[in-house]
Amino acid sequence: MTLERSPAWLRRICGRLLSDIVIKPKGVQYVLKGLLHSAAEGSNAVANADWKRCESVAKVIAHCPRHSLSVDQYYKAVGAQLLELLRCTDKKLIGQYVRVTSCTLVVMLQQNEALALKQVIQPLLHPLLRCTHHAGNYSYSTTQPDTIKPPQFLFSLNE
Repeated sequence: MTLERSPAWLRRICGRLLSDIVIKPKGVQYVLKGLLHSAAEGSNAVANADWKRCESVAKVIAHCPRHSLSVDQYYKAVGAQLLELLRCTDKKLIGQYVRVTSCTLVVMLQQNEALALKQVIQPLLHPLLRCTHHAGNYSYSTTQPDTIKPPQFLFSLNE
């Protein structure tokens, strides 16, 4: 049994409602919980389906809606939320959050590299660069290593 494609008017309304949710505080997190909730862990087939689902969700999140005020404001709102997702401490969710965030960043970089760098990549890498960047060149700083905490998501990448 194959499903017919939804009517354009329904896709347009759903897209607009979804976009309105995404730009609100914690909107990306709410959308992810709703769309990825049914994803289960286990076999490779499930893991592959999970990646495909994460990629689909990422494409939706990364595309600035037509009715948005500006691409800059959209990237700023979504970028801040993506960075917040990477601070998640729930081991069941962090894997999906990292997948969606990385897929979203790829799409955002493809669409508007300058804004993605400004709104997401630079803030993401700031703690790492702060450890190595001193006075315009890359060297060890005088900051004590234990005063700078690496972002939580770096630990989850290793797991």
